[in-house]
Amino acid sequence: MKLTRPIRTPLLTISTALALTASVALAAQGLLLGRIQAIPVAYTDAVRSDPATGVSYFTSGSTLFAYDLASWTPKWRVKLSDESYGAFDNSRDGKFVAVREGSTLALLNPKDGTRLRSFNVSTSYEGVRFSPDGKTLIVFGDGGVNVVDLKTGSIREIGDCTQADANSLEYSRDGRLVLAASCMSGVQVIDVASGKVVKEFETQKYVTSISKSGDSGAFLVTGTEGAFYLLPGSLDSVKTFTTDAADDTLSSALNADGNLAVLSDYGFLYLVDFKKQTLKGLQYMKEVSGQTSDLSFSRDGQTILVGHHDGISRFSIRDFR
Repeated sequence: MKLTRPIRTPLLTISTALALTASVALAAQGLLLGRIQAIPVAYTDAVRSDPATGVSYFTSGSTLFAYDLASWTPKWRVKLSDESYGAFDNSRDGKFVAVREGSTLALLNPKDGTRLRSFNVSTSYEGVRFSPDGKTLIVFGDGGVNVVDLKTGSIREIGDCTQADANSLEYSRDGRLVLAASCMSGVQVIDVASGKVVKEFETQKYVTSISKSGDSGAFLVTGTEGAFYLLPGSLDSVKTFTTDAADDTLSSALNADGNLAVLSDYGFLYLVDFKKQTLKGLQYMKEVSGQTSDLSFSRDGQTILVGHHDGISRFSIRDFR
């Protein structure tokens, strides 16, 4: 299906509903074995991993941390303003980490966390995403979806989310399109250059997160009542998955190949294998308290970082049964 003009397409009518088999008996018994490693900090708001360097970033309160994932050792930390609210992203070229500080957007040096530049974006926003080429970024939230040019500092609004909260957003692999969730209804596909909505999906469930595969360009859209949707990078088809195992999905992540996903709900993590169409569970709440806030795969896809109320933990995919 070509992305030529706005089309409203109910996901469930163009997709194949697939029921996943949940193999969560061990998790239901509370069995969680010992490769968990945790950093006990305050509530972790957001987690991001740099596939090029293997460095992981996470925010806790008004502090941004950088950790080497392989050695699980800290590289640096930087105190942010009290209005940071966990909104940050790292550019794929390794040049910047962008963090929200109130209505200001600050660019940090990923090597040591020092401030390089800042912009007054003059809008309310809850999320930040770099374009694949690192030349622009998008801030999004209840102020809509706005593109910031890092060279000129200019800001322009795209899409038609001005009066609605955009709670999650990801760029396409080539940077020409973005998927924005909960803009009036469902998911919008927005052409970045023109700012126009070229397609809309009605998810029929409230969308809680959008995550993207690093290599394949696939997208995972998760929602309430155990529903989630897999879209290829071409955005020309949709597969709908449902499961009774997961309740309201709080956060999600895709591995680089786009064939594995991790989902979280209240007290459980779920590993989804799209090739085998299986779902495995892990009751992480035996080890940590409070719900998850964000998820991220490591560069090799073998480790999952989990931000939660007690800090940040990492698990091996072998922990899932």
